[in-house]
Amino acid sequence: MKATQHVRTLAFLLVLLPLLFIGEGCNFKPTEPIQWDADLLVPIASADVSITDLLQDTTYISTNADNSLSLVFQDTLFQTSLADFIEIPDTVVERLFTLDSLEIRTNDIVEEFSLGFLARRLQDQGNFVGTILLNSHGDTLDFFPTVSGITSGPLEVDATNFFEFAELRSGKLRIQIDNELPLDMEDVTFVLKNKNLGDTLLYDTYSNIPANSAFGKVYELENVFIESDLVGEMVNLTIPAKAYVPVDTTDFIRFTMEGKELKIVSATAVFPEQTIVDSTEILEYQFPPEFADVQITKVGVRSGSMRVLAQSTIEDTILFTYEILSATQNGQPAGITRKLFPASGGSPSLQEEIFDLSNFTLDLTDGPLGYNTMLQRYSIGLLYSGNVINIGIDDTIYIYYGIIEIDPSYVEGYIGRDTIRFEGQEAIDLLDFLDIGGMNLANPRATLVFDNSFGLDARIEVNELNSFNSTTGNSVNLASSGILSQPLEILGPDLPDTSGHVITTFELNNANTNGNLSSFINNLPNEIAYDIAIEANHNGSQGNLTNFATGDSEINIYFDFEVPMEGSFSELNLVDTTELNFSEEAVGEVEAINGGQLKILLENEYPFEVHTEAVIYDENWTVVDTLTSEAMGNNVISASVVDGNGYLLESTTSTIAKSFDRDLIKFILEYGKYVVFRFTIDTKPEGQEVKILSTYQVHAKLVGDFEYRVNYNQGN
Repeated sequence: MKATQHVRTLAFLLVLLPLLFIGEGCNFKPTEPIQWDADLLVPIASADVSITDLLQDTTYISTNADNSLSLVFQDTLFQTSLADFIEIPDTVVERLFTLDSLEIRTNDIVEEFSLGFLARRLQDQGNFVGTILLNSHGDTLDFFPTVSGITSGPLEVDATNFFEFAELRSGKLRIQIDNELPLDMEDVTFVLKNKNLGDTLLYDTYSNIPANSAFGKVYELENVFIESDLVGEMVNLTIPAKAYVPVDTTDFIRFTMEGKELKIVSATAVFPEQTIVDSTEILEYQFPPEFADVQITKVGVRSGSMRVLAQSTIEDTILFTYEILSATQNGQPAGITRKLFPASGGSPSLQEEIFDLSNFTLDLTDGPLGYNTMLQRYSIGLLYSGNVINIGIDDTIYIYYGIIEIDPSYVEGYIGRDTIRFEGQEAIDLLDFLDIGGMNLANPRATLVFDNSFGLDARIEVNELNSFNSTTGNSVNLASSGILSQPLEILGPDLPDTSGHVITTFELNNANTNGNLSSFINNLPNEIAYDIAIEANHNGSQGNLTNFATGDSEINIYFDFEVPMEGSFSELNLVDTTELNFSEEAVGEVEAINGGQLKILLENEYPFEVHTEAVIYDENWTVVDTLTSEAMGNNVISASVVDGNGYLLESTTSTIAKSFDRDLIKFILEYGKYVVFRFTIDTKPEGQEVKILSTYQVHAKLVGDFEYRVNYNQGN
């Protein structure tokens, strides 16, 4: 009966009863108000509870064809990642460059002296031939006599456009003498000296330089100091006799000096733009010992960097270029080109550059090995500034360069043959939605699932798979027997299926775990301890470069459970919470209630006993009253009657009640907000196996059997 119907009944009685005393010609007139009691049954709350009501996520439960229930559940035991199998190490190189190859800028230094100059030198020496030559300008001498001991005198050689001083470790000096005179020259001795120091740099004699011809020679220089102000001189020059000599006093002898490959120990100079070093070489990845057998041919870079740290003591601008030719994106190699600014005040200049390698691909086949190697190029050059600076062999350029912090999105090659052991504990919420004291499920099933997206095969050894109940302290090891006591083989996808997954399953039941599975699950674990070893590439070998993995590759190990709800149970609690309906429409005028009872009307469809409890709470979830006291009598509902297949033939009903006086009922009606029904199931006799069907429910109604005091006043 609905609450509104009870209210209407009460209203009807309040109207009908006075009419019993009023009729045509009736003279009944009581002098006092009339009072009497009326009993009404008022519904307050109800609950219909099944096992499925306990599940917020109904994917945990499966209803079989016979309406029996099975709990299905998947728990991730653990996951591996690419970093567990391979780690791309930082690979950096340090180089310290000295200036062994640094060259100073040179060009031809040219000095000339004419026939007229030689004639005046002869005059100064008292030789009459000098006067004859000067007086014969434009004429032809019938005969020119032999003249010996001629000297040019000191000739200033200015090299200040190239350097102020230079201490040379090595180099070459080319001397060329162009004889543009109409006369031959013999026994020409040439001397080159530092002007200020006076030391001789070069002394050599040339036996014959014919008229209108040139003679050149290259001299090796080693460990010499050269000033910018030099003095050159021709001494002991002999001009042999000759007939019919046309005289032009502007004819000349040209002296040309050219330095080549001048390697300095130190120099103060204007240095030309030049390359100090330019090298292309193989960079080999050095994997740590635990990955020593790894052979990688390709790496896709999710993130990572190319780093250059450069330091220079040179007081001029350095240009540094570093390229990894094997690292490409859209066909372009990764590279850094930066200027390293001049050192200043005795302090070296320092600069760091980072180049983002994200989304680049490393080709590690560029090298004689065909794996683990990259092709790189670096160059260091001195830029021309036009400034006079001092540079010495003690000046250095330090470069630290390479690739760092590589997080791969893809690797290919041979990932190595290694055994990785995983030990730990994993919280598991298997059956934690059940409020249960104990159970003995008859035929649980489980599947150990390996989901492998690595491009490699593996062998798994399950050393421990232990269910642990932290409440009882009990543990059951599933791995000690049966199928898990031997290695398990799992496969991986093959190229080119780089996004593939290979699922390998191992069915677990009481037969292939020597009965341990029931104990494992009936232990009601909230934690699984595991000790699992994964031997990667157990059937692989170096040189077989067909392994691969992406940044998302994993070997995931899952437990798939299927637990038929069939067995024996103790203290399986079914709980339902609902709001109380204590509105005036449902209950009536509270002040009119004289007393009465709260009753729970119960119907049990489960084929086992159900213990009942109803607790009333206020809005703050403080207990107002509990309806399971001894005053309510027996709170156990008998088992229902089912057939041999577990189908319901007849449910059982029961009513339990608790009496309250007027004040206590008023207190409950005023403060009661919620009622929590708790039904506790125990299979009887103890240990008897039963099957729970999806159709089983416990129905409960909380009703008020209240006494109302009805007043009638004739005067009104």
